[in-house]
Amino acid sequence: MTRNPFRLLRALRGACPIGARVASRFAPGGLAWLAPLLLGPACALALDIGEIQVHSALNQLFDARIPLPTLAPEELGKISVKLAPTPMFKEFKLERAPVLTNLVFSVEYNAEGQVYVKVVSTKPIQEPSLGLLVEFAWPRGKTFREFTVFLDPVKRLAQRPGDRSKTVLNAPTAVSAPPVEAVPPPVGAAPPVEAVPPTVVAAPPVEAVPPTVAP
Repeated sequence: MTRNPFRLLRALRGACPIGARVASRFAPGGLAWLAPLLLGPACALALDIGEIQVHSALNQLFDARIPLPTLAPEELGKISVKLAPTPMFKEFKLERAPVLTNLVFSVEYNAEGQVYVKVVSTKPIQEPSLGLLVEFAWPRGKTFREFTVFLDPVKRLAQRPGDRSKTVLNAPTAVSAPPVEAVPPPVGAAPPVEAVPPTVVAAPPVEAVPPTVAP
């Protein structure tokens, strides 16, 4: 019976880190690269967050979408989104304006299965621009993402400053190191042997033999 690799990998989604190892083991050679894509954000080191899409204008109820492209509809329970707390606004050097407390966040998906964060307000927004700092809580930790929103049509055409983000991963479980065995003290080295100079024996002198004279 032929095993369906796609069904197997999807069944292991969210089982990180064990699911990632099992998925890579059972995925055929050409499909092993699909494992990290199908296991979802639980195994990712950073949550993929798209750019904010605003569908409202000045003096209207705020209406915006923030895409979460790597999430599937069945993973909505793994993500929670809200306005970041005051200490994080201070860390980003942003003002937590009172108007931001009127924003409501919810994680939803459309008919195409695309997951996004819906951001609406309970009152019309009269400020021409908003500095949002949103907290995304996911299985591996939290991501704080800054969004700069211009509701004034003139300012909306201006160049937008680069948004910042910060990810704080949960601390991994500590693993105790094995005890280190005691190393016995080194054996004392033998005393050095004194070098003995070589004995030179002088050869006896050779007596000179007088030459023989012919008669």
